[in-house]
Amino acid sequence: MREERVVIRGISLALKLGAYEWERVRTQPVLLDLELVFPFPEEDRLEETVDYSRAVELVKGLVEEEFLLLETVARRAARLIFDSFPSLEAVRVRAHKPGAPLPVEFQDLYAECFLER
Repeated sequence: MREERVVIRGISLALKLGAYEWERVRTQPVLLDLELVFPFPEEDRLEETVDYSRAVELVKGLVEEEFLLLETVARRAARLIFDSFPSLEAVRVRAHKPGAPLPVEFQDLYAECFLER
């Protein structure tokens, strides 16, 4: 099985996000990783591939929304991309919340959504 993908890591967004009202008073940093799985074109032709700059523009639009859950951010971003590119076989989005209010030090916290046709 051939599996080809484009990965974009660490897209930085400032989102109104949090389960607690005090979290949503101001924006918080969220980092998105996108994994786009699709057959690469046989020829070097831009029109036969997934426009990943457009995928980034789609997720940048999330800054206009407000979220309670990090899980919703991951699913919303994955759905936006998946629905916009019919040639995608699968998409994986990881939404990282480095400033999550946890009672311990932690290295990373993320929600992940994987969609496939």
